[in-house]
Amino acid sequence: MTSEPDLNDVEFLAAAERLVENLQGDAQDEVVSILATRYAKREFVDHAIDLAEIISDPYTRDNTFAEIAAASIAAGTSDYAGELLEMIDDPGVRSLAIEEMAVKYAELGVHEKSLDLVSELDDADPTLRRLALVDSTFSDRSVELASSISAPDLRTSTLGQLVTAARRADRQSEAGELLAESLRVAEEIEFSQDRIYALVGIASQYAEIGDTDRASEILSRTLELCQSFEGAHEWGQSSSYPRGEALTQIVGGFARLGNFEQADVAAEQIEDPFQFAIASTKEAIEYVKAGQTDQALTLLNEALELVLDEPVYGEQGMVVKDTALVELAGGFVIAGQFEKSLQVAEKLSSERRRYTALEQVGKECARAGDSNGIFKTAESITNDSYAASYWLAVTDVLRESAQTDLARRTLLQAAQSAAMIEDSYEKAMSLIEVAYRFELTDNPGKASELFTLALVTINQIDQDQKKALSLLRMDERFRAGK
Repeated sequence: MTSEPDLNDVEFLAAAERLVENLQGDAQDEVVSILATRYAKREFVDHAIDLAEIISDPYTRDNTFAEIAAASIAAGTSDYAGELLEMIDDPGVRSLAIEEMAVKYAELGVHEKSLDLVSELDDADPTLRRLALVDSTFSDRSVELASSISAPDLRTSTLGQLVTAARRADRQSEAGELLAESLRVAEEIEFSQDRIYALVGIASQYAEIGDTDRASEILSRTLELCQSFEGAHEWGQSSSYPRGEALTQIVGGFARLGNFEQADVAAEQIEDPFQFAIASTKEAIEYVKAGQTDQALTLLNEALELVLDEPVYGEQGMVVKDTALVELAGGFVIAGQFEKSLQVAEKLSSERRRYTALEQVGKECARAGDSNGIFKTAESITNDSYAASYWLAVTDVLRESAQTDLARRTLLQAAQSAAMIEDSYEKAMSLIEVAYRFELTDNPGKASELFTLALVTINQIDQDQKKALSLLRMDERFRAGK
C-alpha cells in the first residue's frame, strides 16, 4: 500500500476482510467488491486493486474496478484511474466507469478533464445531465451543459431541475426563461408517455410560480395527448394500467390547482380500477387541503369499495391491488379517519405489505405531529424487525420536520424493538441503524452503547457472509455518524 492513512481507521474493514477466506463464489465476490470500493475511498487504492483482482465473476470484477477508479479520483489519487479503466473488459461497464470518473472530476472542479472523458462516450447525454446538476446549483455552465443534451426527454427534465435551482438562487428571470425552454423542448419528445410526464412536471412548476392559468393549459394539453397514449403494460397489469398511471398524474395536477371539475374529467377516462382508486386518493387529499373533507371521504370510500370488489389473478395482480390499498390507507389518515386507515391496512395480502401500509400511516401521523396515532399504529405491528424499521422511518420524518422531542421518544422505541429481534443478522443491522440515528440526534453515549451491542450481536452470527456484510454496514454508518 502507498501513503496509507491510519490502519485503526479501517478496523471494521480489516475484520470483514479476515472472513473473506471462508467464503466462496458469489458470496465472496459480493463481500470483496464492497471491501475493495471501501478501501479505495480511504485511499488504500493498491490494496483495493489487489482485492478486486481475486473476484471470480468478470462482470462483478469490472464493476469493482470502475468503483475504485471513481473513488481514487475523489480520494485525490487519480493517477490510478486511467490504469483501472484499461483493466475493464466489458464495454458497458467501461462507459459507466467513464461517466463516474467524469462526475468525480466535475465535483472537484476539474471541468476540462471531465469533458475530455465525456467525449469518449458514444451516448454522452446521461453524463451531461449529471454534470449539469453536479452541485445542485444554477450557473451559466450548468445551463450550457443542459442545453447540449441531445435527447429531448433528458434535456427537458434537466432544464426543469435547473429551474428549481434558479428559483432557489433567487434568479427568477432566468428561471422563467428556462421553464419556457423546457416546455418548448418537451414538445419534441417523441414517445407520448414520456411527453405527458414531462408536461405534468412543467405544469407543476408553473403552478409553483403562481401562473395557474398556464399550468392548467398545459395539463389540458396532456389530457389531449392521452387520447393517443403509447405505453406497454407489465405482466399482471391490465392493458389500460399505464395510461391510467398517466391520467392519475393529470388528475393530481388539476386537483392541486383546485380545479376539481377537470380532475374529475381526467379521472373518468381511467379504465383500470386500481389506478382510478389511486387517482381518487390524490384528488381526495387535495379536497382535504381545500377544507372539503366530506367530499374527500366520499371519494375515498367509493375508491375503497371499488378496490375490494375487484378480483385479481396471480401475485403481480395482488401487488397492483395492494399498491392501491396502501395509497388509500394514507389517504384516510390524512382525511382524519385514523381508525379507517388501520382497517384498510389489515386488508393487504401479506404481513410485509401490511407493514408497508402501516408505515405509510405512521409517517402521515408523524407529519401531522400526531403522537397518539404514531404509537397506536405501532400496536398493529407484531414483528420486531418490522417494528424497528417502522420506528426508524417515523423518526426520520420527525427529524426532518424538527419535532426533536418526539423523535427522541420514537428512537428509543426503535432501540427496544431492535434489541428484541431474534435473528442475529437482522438484529445487528437494525441496531446499527438505530445507533446511527442516535449519533445524528447528538446522543453519542447512546450511539456508542448500541454500536457496541451491535458488535456483540455480529459475533453471534453463524454465516460468515452475513457477518462480513454487517461489519461493512457498521463501518459505513460508524464513519457517517462521526
